[in-house]
Amino acid sequence: MLKLVGSTAQLGGWQPANGLTLYTNEKEFPIWQAGILLEPGCIEFEYKYVLTFTEANGVVSANQEFVWENIDNRKLSLRNISSGEVTEEFGKTSAPFSFQMDRST
Repeated sequence: MLKLVGSTAQLGGWQPANGLTLYTNEKEFPIWQAGILLEPGCIEFEYKYVLTFTEANGVVSANQEFVWENIDNRKLSLRNISSGEVTEEFGKTSAPFSFQMDRST
């Protein structure tokens, strides 16, 4: 499972078990996506992609291991942006992971 984990509550507050789960399918793989509605006033935040390992029931438990990207925290500024899409690659600074963002006003 791939999670988007970061500095906002919607991204789990740096706790992988609480991060935003990204999804894919056979047709779109290796593209992973997720929708997110950010809290008002959220202009900048930091995040990373994290691979998680789930139990048979699909639940990520707090004692499981996670594989974090081995790069500096990613940073995103949403100044003057109402919606958009970000495309990135795990562990690199470009392509093919993406998520759609809509910022509430």
